[in-house]
Amino acid sequence: MLPSVVGALLSTVVLVYVLSNAAYTRHKRFIAGARSLRQAIVAVYAVLLVLNLWCATIMPVTLVCDAIAVATLVATGVFGFVIAERRIPATTVVERRRVLAVGAHPDDLELACGATLAKLVDTGHEVRGLVMSSGEVGGNAGLRPAEAQRGASFLGLTGLRVHEFPDTKLETVTNDMVRAIEAAIREFEPDVIFTHSAHDQHQDHYAVHQATLRAARAHHSILCFESPSVTRDFDPSVF
Repeated sequence: MLPSVVGALLSTVVLVYVLSNAAYTRHKRFIAGARSLRQAIVAVYAVLLVLNLWCATIMPVTLVCDAIAVATLVATGVFGFVIAERRIPATTVVERRRVLAVGAHPDDLELACGATLAKLVDTGHEVRGLVMSSGEVGGNAGLRPAEAQRGASFLGLTGLRVHEFPDTKLETVTNDMVRAIEAAIREFEPDVIFTHSAHDQHQDHYAVHQATLRAARAHHSILCFESPSVTRDFDPSVF
């Protein structure tokens, strides 16, 4: 009976942890195929929990129950090995850098350079984001800033500020954006700044590009990312 009780407790602990949204959010970006793996773990341990509870309460043939308890331990080891094998590796850098990413709307940073920002975070750099508008023209202004915050949290950014400059009319508040970007640069002192390209058809993206260049006019490292709206003139030299 004791092995079955242990098996039931182990199954319960695994299921509670795996089904926790906090745990899933924390791990899903670092494990390849996290969603499918999560579903497999839930299915296997749900069955094992039922079997272990059956053994612990009804107490049928001891040999069968012992085999179920052993299967629970084996499953734990197997899934642990699979998770370790599917974990996405990250190389730790010797010198930690600070990176500031400046975008026009919520979702610009994720779409244009989200993977790069995530890789920088995973390799030990500190990354912050700055968004100029709440994107009210392209969506719900009450939802998009919160979505941007969740995206930043998922990517591992240490901070994200969303300003409320007028969506689609950012060129009318250039001086205000320059002051906002200058304030972020003074506070964070980034080693590298990411922003939109000059070769971008979206007027807000181009306005943010110009404002960033003005705000960071004395900075030595400004890199422009490829938004979906860039033209064929975008010619990258850093990969």
